Amino acid sequence: MPLGEPLSISGRAAMCDAVARCNAKYYTGQVREIHWTDESEAHIARHQVSPDEVEQVVYTRPRLTRRGREDVTEVYGQTDAGRYLLVILSEALVGGHFVVTARDMTQQERRTFDRKAN
Repeated sequence: MPLGEPLSISGRAAMCDAVARCNAKYYTGQVREIHWTDESEAHIARHQVSPDEVEQVVYTRPRLTRRGREDVTEVYGQTDAGRYLLVILSEALVGGHFVVTARDMTQQERRTFDRKAN
């Protein structure tokens, strides 16, 4: 399957029963699922970040991914509109990741991203 092609998430509904929405939209060598809860969507909205922007950062290159504290994954990247975001993900017991939060990068994070990701 070519990169960026949509995937069917049929058959994954059983894994997504406990969450508000489940997305396995892009193929990037392996299926990466983002699980959303009402709370996670409300939390990122307080930072003026949309779920679509989070998915753009997680599924688009260039991006930087590193292990954060307390077993979270930090994903640094840009949206299609050029916005620099940091997305924090936590592993889900059902596979994939839950969105913990997302916010604009600080100036230091942006300089590091520009230097290392490009």
